[in-house]
Amino acid sequence: MNYHPEKTLMGCLATFLFLIALMGAYLKYAEAVEAGTEGAPALLYMLVMFFVIFIVAGSVTALLVGILTPMATQGVMRLLSVHHRTSLPEGEKVAPVKAILHQAQADERRMAHQQALKDRNAQSLQQQTEEILRKEKQVLEEIFVYTRGTFQKVFTPTQIDTLIQNIQELYRVNKAPAGEARTYNFKEVEKENASLYYNYDLEHYGWNVSTRIRMLCKKMNQGETIPHFLKVSFPYAFAGKEETSIKTKLTNETSRLPLIKEKEDMVPYVFPGTEQLPIKTD
Repeated sequence: MNYHPEKTLMGCLATFLFLIALMGAYLKYAEAVEAGTEGAPALLYMLVMFFVIFIVAGSVTALLVGILTPMATQGVMRLLSVHHRTSLPEGEKVAPVKAILHQAQADERRMAHQQALKDRNAQSLQQQTEEILRKEKQVLEEIFVYTRGTFQKVFTPTQIDTLIQNIQELYRVNKAPAGEARTYNFKEVEKENASLYYNYDLEHYGWNVSTRIRMLCKKMNQGETIPHFLKVSFPYAFAGKEETSIKTKLTNETSRLPLIKEKEDMVPYVFPGTEQLPIKTD
């Protein structure tokens, strides 16, 4: 059964007004009788006063009810709502708490999952970085061993160290991000004219070195970088040649020093006539 507090309140007020009007009319009737009016005129006077009192009191009450009823109704409904909440069964009181705990646990699981993803990504990035460094070290070390073995009877250890520094400079510049200025700081390796090798041997040597470096620097332009590397490192061997000319002969088949493909081992080359020579010293 639905409860309507506003209708109940209006019924109570109507009953109260009726009783007030009836009592007031009777008092007026009594005054009229005392004044000497009797019979039908007195009853008519009482009836008129009843309606007058009822209308006046009703109008005033209606005005007050129009103002106070919404406020009173809201207060009553609020009290009923509080009563309803405080009278809930124990299971219904616990339900909101359980929902909050469940949400907190879900948030915690989500945060843990996100952290696990971050950790895995960080670990994967670290593994990739370590793999790049390992490959870099392996490739460069292979070039250095090839260089030392090839020139150990031709150049002094100091000259070979300078040549290796030039190789490191070649790699440093070519692994730099695209857009950066490419400035090489190569140093001279040769100190005099040599008779044990020819410039076309050095051209093949430069191509072999660049082929390995290109495994680490995919965007390296061998035709642009190697001629400059050779021209500065071996100024006597390439004294009469321009870099543009060197570029066209990097893979010239007439060289004695063999070209090494990317998947082949870098076996040091022994220049003819140096087989019986001792390893040079400073």
